[in-house]
Amino acid sequence: MDIKEKNQIGLPTDIYMIHEIKPEQITNNELNKYFVGDHKDFSTLEDVFELIIYSAQNYQRMPNVIKYQERRERIKNILYNFDLERNSQCDVEELYQKFRYEFDVTSADNNFNSWHKWIKSIVDAAKFMSDFKDVEDFKSFVAKFDYNLLTRMAMPLLISKKISGLGFALACDCLKELGYINYLSF
Repeated sequence: MDIKEKNQIGLPTDIYMIHEIKPEQITNNELNKYFVGDHKDFSTLEDVFELIIYSAQNYQRMPNVIKYQERRERIKNILYNFDLERNSQCDVEELYQKFRYEFDVTSADNNFNSWHKWIKSIVDAAKFMSDFKDVEDFKSFVAKFDYNLLTRMAMPLLISKKISGLGFALACDCLKELGYINYLSF
């Protein structure tokens, strides 16, 4: 039995157990949405980049500050239509000032500012994604880690080391949203 067959047996068991212990106010349909992911269709590196930066803003109160969904088009314009090369060469402070001006950010200027942390994640994500020649290269890279539990854990660890602000849990969530459901069980 290879690893994919083992995963196909183990994952349904894990999902069943989670359904059994979930709070009553959460419906099975709500829970099942989590297991599928919202954004697994991606065809370009820019699509992956966008999902990574979306995931990076899912830390603590940042979604209420960044408001990615609401501001997506304006963010996309600032980020040169998610052009990886241009974003990988951005200076974090200059990019921060663009966002600060565009969204009238009034919080203190420091490295703990949510915007500042998120913009550092954006530049790091662009650098990380620039290492791949195309989306198939990225998919192949992720597939290399899908061998067993230990190698699978290495992928989100690597992402969390390469992209500041994207810890292990957010990296797993991002991979799951890209359709790599083997990252659900961490």
